[in-house]
Amino acid sequence: MGGSERQGLRLAAYLQRECGAKVEVWGVAGEGLGTVFCDKEGIPWRIVPVPWQTSPLKRLRTVRTLKETLSLAKPDILLPFTVTPSFICGLLWEKVGASLSIWNQRDTLGHTPGFFWQQAAVRKTPLFVSNSGHGAKYLTDFLGAPREKIRVVHNGIQLDAPLRTRAEWRFELQASKDQFVAVMVANLHADKDHATVLRAWKKVLGRVPGTSPVFVMAGYHGNRYEELRQLSRDLHIEEHVRFLGQVTDVPGLLAASDLGIMSSKSEGSPNSLLECMAAGLPIVGSAVPGIEEAVGQGGRFLFPVGDAEALSRLVVDFMADPQLRQAAGEENRRRIGEAFSPNAMCRQMVSVIEEGLTAP
Repeated sequence: MGGSERQGLRLAAYLQRECGAKVEVWGVAGEGLGTVFCDKEGIPWRIVPVPWQTSPLKRLRTVRTLKETLSLAKPDILLPFTVTPSFICGLLWEKVGASLSIWNQRDTLGHTPGFFWQQAAVRKTPLFVSNSGHGAKYLTDFLGAPREKIRVVHNGIQLDAPLRTRAEWRFELQASKDQFVAVMVANLHADKDHATVLRAWKKVLGRVPGTSPVFVMAGYHGNRYEELRQLSRDLHIEEHVRFLGQVTDVPGLLAASDLGIMSSKSEGSPNSLLECMAAGLPIVGSAVPGIEEAVGQGGRFLFPVGDAEALSRLVVDFMADPQLRQAAGEENRRRIGEAFSPNAMCRQMVSVIEEGLTAP
């Protein structure tokens, strides 16, 4: 699951468990880890396809179909996560008899539904939530949302207990107990920049004598998988790279790793990077506003977007200095506890809901 899905499901469970709300989760794709979570928590769910990358006529049909489905469900509150569900719900919430819809800006920045749809939905949406100050600025500058309607609610990060031990994961990764392992947890699509890490890995190899570092990519094999696989072959580093695909035991994988990496072109508040921090890992990331905000003063381990040489130098620094890894990891774990509590995220979202329901 992506970070937006995890945050939405965590909120759904909290609303049902702590607030006594009747909650139903709607997915716009197919069944997967999200439906498994809902079954475990006893949360009803359904799949409601929302195709948007298509013709204007088909988009209009999508909106009409969703309007009919929502009208039959008779919701009081709509809590869409990510851009496309947010603007569709912004258009429809009053028409289907709901009392409130809250735009949740939690996905990669730069997406837009198109000017006409965007303007209409923004005008009709009562409140907006972003998981970062950078995302809030995006809402005002790019989407035209009124500043007075925007609330910042940071992601809530909580790692489950690992399902497998460090030794079991090391065996899975074909890495010895002392081998240096770096991990990037991110679906393989165009918004992320795995290619820069692969180019950096070519430079890392041989820089620290006696080491054979491994780079692990964990995430859904999206539209960049074949391209990245071929790049690893072209760079002759495939024996040092692992393509894991979707991973259910992310906490176990992080516990078996020595370094977290987030290479990206833009971010709101990257959930997987925050999970690396929660696991006590040192991290290196692209110097984009969303990542800079997430890591706080620990941002000295950031590199310019697309700069493989700068990234390789940071990786080598951590490879060569175990004490640096430990100190940076402990600082990251402390920051998560102070700034990214899951209960705080849920309580703040409840406050935003209450604000929206009591507003004139």
